[in-house]
Amino acid sequence: MFRYSLFGFFAVLSIGFLSQASFAQSARLGSNAAVVVYSFNTTGSWSEDAKWSPTGPVPGGAAVEIANGVACTMDVDASVSTITIKGGTGGNTTLTLNSSLRTLTTTGAVAVEAPTSGSNITNSIDVGSGTLTIGSGLTLTGGTSTRIANLSIGSGTVNITGDITSSNAQGRVTFTTSGTLALTGNFPDNSALTLVPSNGNIAFNGTGAQNIGGGRTFADLTVDVSGTKTVTTSGITVNGGIIRKGTAEFSRGGQTLGYGINSRVEYSGTLTQTTGEEFTSSVVEVKVDNPGGVDLTGGSRTVTGGMFLFKASIFRTAFSGTTESRLHATQLLTSMPAAGSRSVLRPRRSQPFLLLPVQPLSMLVHPTRMLWPRTPPAIPI
Repeated sequence: MFRYSLFGFFAVLSIGFLSQASFAQSARLGSNAAVVVYSFNTTGSWSEDAKWSPTGPVPGGAAVEIANGVACTMDVDASVSTITIKGGTGGNTTLTLNSSLRTLTTTGAVAVEAPTSGSNITNSIDVGSGTLTIGSGLTLTGGTSTRIANLSIGSGTVNITGDITSSNAQGRVTFTTSGTLALTGNFPDNSALTLVPSNGNIAFNGTGAQNIGGGRTFADLTVDVSGTKTVTTSGITVNGGIIRKGTAEFSRGGQTLGYGINSRVEYSGTLTQTTGEEFTSSVVEVKVDNPGGVDLTGGSRTVTGGMFLFKASIFRTAFSGTTESRLHATQLLTSMPAAGSRSVLRPRRSQPFLLLPVQPLSMLVHPTRMLWPRTPPAIPI
């Protein structure tokens, strides 16, 4: 009996050691039970294990900190729990993805803290041509007027599940070229976040309502998936275009909407869309890529830059009683790569309509303005 009891003692002891080892391993792997913080303390590349404390490689579930005054360059793709760019007194702190189109993914939040002393200092995540995917919101904590917390985007992409939050206008989103920032949550107004748009596209692609912070200029602005995306606080100017996709709608929220000299509206999807508050008298160009059709509402429009129909798309003018909403365009162009496909531009009534035969890419179909009587005859092309 003593022998069996002693065996049981050692068995329990062995299980205890295994449990401790398993706990340490789960901590290293960043399980929910214990997430280990890995701090990058010396300027260099992400893959340099000796730069990390504790020593790398960094496991998939780790919480990552880039120490104040340090520059970390992504030379490998990585997926971690959270990322914090630390503030402090040590000078510029950066995390750069631009090298070799790198991809960095977090399951949780990302935070950029501003410097706490000095002047003309910027702490930044530089996405460049890489891809950053954030699982639970981005926080930019700005400091004084010369202490900046920045997200910089070149030709790459940032995908954010959740909101962008910022403490003041020293939180900054900067586009250096034509990249994309897509988010499912809210975008703060100009008093809480500075946007440097030069070019680039900000896409609101949540499944519900989203706030578009006003008081600023956008390059391109996309509303996607579903729900109403509403301008808040004050008006906006869009230098490029507003692109509507899916069943999402755009609302000015009672604020002003201005356009640049080359403005456009675009409609894309498969289900019927209806023009909305984005289609103002300032719009220069209209593009439709929707075989489900786009219905013109809210009165007649004139566009000086032209109407473009793509891939068997349909654009319908509208009747309300005896009043017709008409579209006047200086030119009409179609693009239909599939053999036998065709685009239709017609009144909402179902009798006669204008039918465009298959044409090569961007062929000029009708050089004069498009204007129909209330009951038009068929128009040969």
